[in-house]
Amino acid sequence: MNKNEIIEGIVLKLCLIYNAEYSDYLGVVWCEFLVELTAEEIKQGYDRIKEEYTANKMLTPQQFKEYATTAKPNDGFKTLEDEALDQWHKLVGLAKRTGSYRSLYFENDAVAQWVRNFGGWPEFCLVEEDQQKWVKKDFVAEYAILRRSKNKFDPLVLGRNDRGNYKLIAEGKSKPDIKFIGEFTFQEKQKALAGPKSKKHLRLVG
Repeated sequence: MNKNEIIEGIVLKLCLIYNAEYSDYLGVVWCEFLVELTAEEIKQGYDRIKEEYTANKMLTPQQFKEYATTAKPNDGFKTLEDEALDQWHKLVGLAKRTGSYRSLYFENDAVAQWVRNFGGWPEFCLVEEDQQKWVKKDFVAEYAILRRSKNKFDPLVLGRNDRGNYKLIAEGKSKPDIKFIGEFTFQEKQKALAGPKSKKHLRLVG
């Protein structure tokens, strides 16, 4: 199997994984873009993508090239565990600064889902310092699973105040009190502030 056949086979697999449309022209474009890579680098890039790529959309040839040619994780490349530890420290700091009363809207929806799985934001805020090492261990392990799943999770996690007002929010008589964690457009913020549309949704994100 020559190098172009390897590339075309990998592109076809990636299209199937990420529900993208494959064409002969797409294969040609990838082959031209990756012409300088060796067959070994191409295989390494695909292996690393399977282990480390966490987005739920098709890669570009440039992204593939970066996976194929940059340092491996044990040479300083940021792994999912590194990412999880970063997110853990942010979460602990957020609990100290914000407290349990405001609802949170996470750009990183894997964090939002983990908080829900844990029991909710008010429950996380109750974790004592001597318990954190055990909760941290669970977070790091589950975060990697959530990120690799390719699923989209609800970014909203209810705080104590909105839990108490869920009926009024569902009826449109009150707006959720949301702190946005990450970067969002004005339209995204407005949609979030409009509030969940049903009691069922509120129970799911609580």
